Amino acid sequence: MDNLAIIISHCDTPDKINLLKKQIKRLKDLNIDTLLYSHIALEVSIQQAVTYYIYDTDNPVIYWPERCLHVWAEHKEKGKDSIRMEALFPDHGWTVLDQIKKASTFALPLKYNYYSFINYDTLLTPELEFFLVSPSDTPHPVIVDPGTGIAQVTREAMNKVLKNGFVSLIFTVIRQDVLEKINARINKSDYLKAMGDERFSVSAIAETYWGQLLSPYDCFVLPDGVEASIRTLSGNQNRFNDNFKVFFQNGNMPGEPHLTKAFFYNIKDNTSIKIQCNDQSYLIEKTSTIDLPTNVTKLGFFDNGAYCDFLPEFDEAKLRHHCIVPLDTTSRLETPASYLGRVDPRVKRKNLILPYSLDLIFLF
Repeated sequence: MDNLAIIISHCDTPDKINLLKKQIKRLKDLNIDTLLYSHIALEVSIQQAVTYYIYDTDNPVIYWPERCLHVWAEHKEKGKDSIRMEALFPDHGWTVLDQIKKASTFALPLKYNYYSFINYDTLLTPELEFFLVSPSDTPHPVIVDPGTGIAQVTREAMNKVLKNGFVSLIFTVIRQDVLEKINARINKSDYLKAMGDERFSVSAIAETYWGQLLSPYDCFVLPDGVEASIRTLSGNQNRFNDNFKVFFQNGNMPGEPHLTKAFFYNIKDNTSIKIQCNDQSYLIEKTSTIDLPTNVTKLGFFDNGAYCDFLPEFDEAKLRHHCIVPLDTTSRLETPASYLGRVDPRVKRKNLILPYSLDLIFLF
């Protein structure tokens, strides 16, 4: 048996489930055995479509203050101070690595020659399909996705990607003997202690830790990178229409309380939004930040006669410690990490994953 494709998934929406079904069908058309791992109970027809199915109710998401992903975006308008939107997203990286470890522990005794780890939404190009069907055609025991294209596949480039760069978790092919060694090294304690960019002394993201695990082995780095269909992080909490964007601040950043607020931006021309919050109404026609009551029990607006409830997004803002930061000339020079440190000097950077700009690597 040449290759087992292990599908990493958390399909909690109809769109994600449809992508999963298409992925399974494509792998089946390629005559590749599949192992589907899920934290969500999936319909019987999906279970029957794969070779192996693991349903695991343990979904070990890591929350602040144990660990978080610090993300941010800055909104600029001519003649006005910028606004930075910050959030502490729970760290979902360990859940992926936990799936990889548990799936490997189950699958390694099956004695496939290769094991491929792919996301349910990974876009399988002819190049990727070739490596799935014929992994032994490359002399390298590991095939990895660097997360971005690289100009030339040289050993120097491979080392740079693996040791210093971003190694994607959405497509990896590993030979059986190498996976046995890697699987033995995956553990949460090491993951939490792993460090990323030394310039900031912050924790490694899951992809960096994955790269550190793979770096001792001879890897082939895919030159064009791999794409996925779903993006999960966003700075816009308006899921109802594209007439405006909004970012809520609810509760505290670590160590310092803030007023409850809403920041409205990217408002389309000739658009008026009437926001209802408790018994108050706010008319929004231009970029603005408004203060909201401390105890919000109703929050939303009407769109073509239908009420759009923002309370779930408002609650999400509290869970993710959203913070709206006005930037003057001085504060604009600070990095998000230094801002967080200024807010609460007791924050230990080892619990912070390197801050990323939402508008650069995630879809707004």
